This record gives sequence, structure tokens and C-alpha cells, in this order.
Amino acid sequence: MKNKMKLVLAALLALTMAFALAGCGKPSLQDWYNKNQSEFQEIEDSVNAQSASMGCTLKLYVEDGNALVFAYTLLDDYAVDTSVDGALDSLASIYDSMFDQQTATFSELRTEVLKETSTEDVIIRLIALNPDGTELYSRDFTE
Repeated sequence: MKNKMKLVLAALLALTMAFALAGCGKPSLQDWYNKNQSEFQEIEDSVNAQSASMGCTLKLYVEDGNALVFAYTLLDDYAVDTSVDGALDSLASIYDSMFDQQTATFSELRTEVLKETSTEDVIIRLIALNPDGTELYSRDFTE
């Protein structure tokens, strides 16, 4: 009886260790991003090849350890004069409308990142920047 208890206890301990190690096997968001860097570079290159027609360039990166950032920088011809009253509000309205239509896409991306990484509070962040780097708009997808 004592040997059976030891055997059962040893099996449970081994099973517990196996689950613990399996949980440790997922990379952090930054490591996952680094591993998939070539795919992200292809996305950037594809968007940036069309920058003249899109009016912006794209840069993807990880920020704060848990945010996958899509940073859109407007080209000089599309720069926003932030000194004009209501310009940022109008721009935010346009971006909100545009990104509302893509909510499912960003939510699916977040779900995939959650599955593939050990980061539990993943954020998909969209940022719009003026050519000088001034932030015009930011939105986080957390669900």
C-alpha cells in the first residue's frame, strides 16, 4: 500500500511538472515577434510599397512587453495641422469609423497572439503619427 501511494504521488508530481514545463514553453510577445520578424517585415514592405496611394507608411513593433503596435505615419502631403481647432477630433472620428469595421480582424489577431505567446494581457495597438512623429490617434484592442 505504501509503495502504491509513493507511485501515485510520483506520477502526480511528474504530471504536475509536465504541465508546468508546458506552460513555460510559450515565448513572450517580444520573442514571438522576433521569431516572426520576416513575416512582419513582409507586411510592412507590402503596405509601404503602396504608401503613395495609402498616404502613410507602416511600422510594426512590440511596446511595453504586451502591445503589438501598428504605427501608421502619414506622408508629408497628408500631414495634419494640429493647431486647427477640431482637427484631431475629426481625424479621430475618421479613424474610429475605419477601425470599427476592422474590429473582428484585430480581435482575431489578438486571440492568435494570446494562443501563441505566454503574454496574458496582449494589446493590439493602432497609432497614427504625423510625419514629424507627433501622435495623432491611438486605439487599443484588448478583446
